Formats: sequence, C-alpha cells, structure tokens
Amino acid sequence: MTNEVRESPLVSAVIPSVLRSGLHRVVACAREQQVAGGVEVVVVVDTDVSDEQRRELDGIADVVILTGGRRGAGVARNLGVRSATAPYVAFLDDDDEWCAGHLASAIDALEDADGRADVVGARVCQTTPDGSTSGPVPRHLLRPDQDVLEYLFRGRRPDIARPSIYTSTLVARREVALRSPWREGLPRHQDWEWLRSVQASGHVVRQSAHLGARIQMGSVGSISATSDWRTSLEWGRSWRREASRAVYADFVAGQPLRYAMQARSSAGVRACVRELSSAGAWPSLGTLALGLGGALPRGVALRAVTLAARVRGPRGRRAGVLATAEGVSP
Repeated sequence: MTNEVRESPLVSAVIPSVLRSGLHRVVACAREQQVAGGVEVVVVVDTDVSDEQRRELDGIADVVILTGGRRGAGVARNLGVRSATAPYVAFLDDDDEWCAGHLASAIDALEDADGRADVVGARVCQTTPDGSTSGPVPRHLLRPDQDVLEYLFRGRRPDIARPSIYTSTLVARREVALRSPWREGLPRHQDWEWLRSVQASGHVVRQSAHLGARIQMGSVGSISATSDWRTSLEWGRSWRREASRAVYADFVAGQPLRYAMQARSSAGVRACVRELSSAGAWPSLGTLALGLGGALPRGVALRAVTLAARVRGPRGRRAGVLATAEGVSP
C-alpha cells in the first residue's frame, strides 16, 4: 500500500510495528518533524493483519508493508530501508516517540565532522509502565572513534544513565543502511549488533547530545524485558574475537549473567562462569554487581540502587532519580 509523497523527502522514517495501540500517535510525531521536504513514513507491519486492520492501515503512512507476520524486527527494518526513497533513514519503534527537532539535529550531526559520520544516535527520556520518567540519558556519550562494544559494555554499571545507544534515535545515511543491513533472525541485541557491524564495515557511528526520543520501557512483548540468557551469550560469542578480553568479560557479566540470574537458571549461571573463565579476564566490580543484581526482585533492586545513590551525595541523588527505571532497561 503506497501513497505518493508530494515533495522529495530528506528523511524516511522506518517504523516496524506489531500494531500497538499508539501507532497513529507515533506516525503523527514522525510527520511533525521539521525537515526539508517533510518526512516519508514507512510502516512495516510484522504481525497477522485482519481485513478490518488492513482497511485501518490504508493511508496511515506513505508506504505500508505487510511482512505476513512474525518475521522479526531485523527483517522489518531491512524491508523499510529498501522501500525508503530519502537519502537518510531514521528508525522509530512503534511504542516510542521522537522529540521535536530530533531529525534536524541528527542530520546536522551527520553533516558535521567533514561529513564523516554515517550513523548518529541521541539521548532519550525514559518512561516506565507506572508513568515515572527519567533522563535525559545516557550521561556519557560515545566518543569520536570509540569502539561501540567498548563504549556499551566496559565498566557497565547498575545505573539507568549508563552508556547506551537507543534504536529510536538512530539516523543513518540510506546507502550505509543498505550496505550494512540489520541482522535477521536475531531475537535480541539487534541494535547493538547493527551498530557493531556498521562500525566493523568502516563506517562512523556518533552520538549527539540532543534529546532525540521518549522511550517506553517494559512494553508488552518487549524483548529487552525478557531473561533470554542463551541468545545473549550466543551473540557475544559471535564477536568475541573482535573485542578485548576486558570488554567481553564485562559483557558476559552485565548481560547474559544478569539474565540467567533473573531467570533463576543454574545452567545459565554455570555457562556464564565458564565463559568468564575462558575469557581470561575478570569483569569490573560495577559490572559484576549489575550481573549479580539480577537475582534481586526488581523492586528490591530499585530501592537498593536509589539508596546507594542518595548516600553518594548530590551526584548520587541525581543518579537515584535516574535509576527509577532500572530493571527494565536493556
């Protein structure tokens, strides 16, 4: 289903969707972005669609693609990129919302640095299911020429403001997204894998300090809220040789070990301990605390992090406020 775009758009918004109730709001926020030629909206529906839903989708976007259902976000994003016509593509999940001026700021960042940037992310504010908000996060941004894996995992701590790059803030040159497609069939860590592969292909990933999106944490069906330690560990093994021992040890402790603790999986904990032993490096204390903290009920973990932050003083009190979403972030 396609509607003709009246002007040549500068950006194509690629929105994978499982038809959450807020899809119309998400499309509207994309259209409200002020950029030359407007925004081309490409919605890729990756769920079963009834005849009534087909009628409701007619005209919702410039391009609507139906995958047939349950092919995964990687497939949906790749289909969206291939269907886009603008020189830039911007990714937006159907439970998030862009902040005013995001696309303009991201494109400015892409065109800075002598045109060297190929993908740009931004900061976010986060909203939990109970309505509480935190942000803007992350506190520290990816440094120019810094390795994405090192930024994300080295010294990762139990702090909602820890280093992160959010899918719904990513804006890329379309030709780069075509040459480095999203990995299909990967159940989790899709955004991290895409950024890793983009950078490994010689492209430049940057982060802008502007506020790019409002992120809904812990949405129904969210992969990031699950405790699938196997997929996480398998993904880490796929790039293990690319990273330093210290980065890999911190990844294992902060991600798959945390998920195994959350799942109360003794097999998962044993697998992660074996992996750490073979890595030849010991994880940093903060990251180990993050991993072992998976054993705590989320409410207890939240209170502990908030109390610890308050004890640390003014900076700690700020971190305590930011930590209100801890336990549901990726």
